[in-house]
Amino acid sequence: MKKNFSIFFMATWLALCLAGCSQEVLVTQGKSLGTVEVYPAAGDFSVFIDTDGVWSASSPETWVHVPADLFKDAGAIIVGYDSNESVVGAPRFNRLGHVIVRTYDGATADTLYIRQQGIEAFISLEDATVPASGGSCYIPLRTNLTGAQRGSISCSSDAGWIVSPEIGADFRSILFTAESGSSREGMLTVSFTDEWGLVTSAGCKISQREGGQ
Repeated sequence: MKKNFSIFFMATWLALCLAGCSQEVLVTQGKSLGTVEVYPAAGDFSVFIDTDGVWSASSPETWVHVPADLFKDAGAIIVGYDSNESVVGAPRFNRLGHVIVRTYDGATADTLYIRQQGIEAFISLEDATVPASGGSCYIPLRTNLTGAQRGSISCSSDAGWIVSPEIGADFRSILFTAESGSSREGMLTVSFTDEWGLVTSAGCKISQREGGQ
């Protein structure tokens, strides 16, 4: 059975027209139906599905809400989304949600993306000097990132003598091991990638010399 999806978004600040896809065999296509960007505050928007036959919508994210009903032919649904506003001790950054639109027979399963804004990530490092004897070292870190974002943070260095840099458990320091040596420098970089794929990075120069602290 051949199905066609067309989706139209109606919101006070946004009007899109999204053309869908067709499939005649029972496999999913995984195609994008487009992207809607929303503010951090909770809200909703209307989605009009123009197709033939029975279809449904769902979301794998708990913060995105769609009706669980089955629909037939053209019809509108309301897509709701929870607040992504930060609170004390719980900063919230850009996040990505999905609405999956499927025909009843499984012939198509395509995705609408919801980008909800959050606060901007902040990372700051300062240049430091470490002793020629090497060993365990740390440098101060200033950031609004927390343990909830740890999996999206990377630490790296362009110098082989700066070994295994990582964020400390308190998120106030970068820990690493310095091999013994002197009169050399390297760059240490900390990067955070949010759910939109946007990268925030900061770097500092690590110098190693006799008498370094």
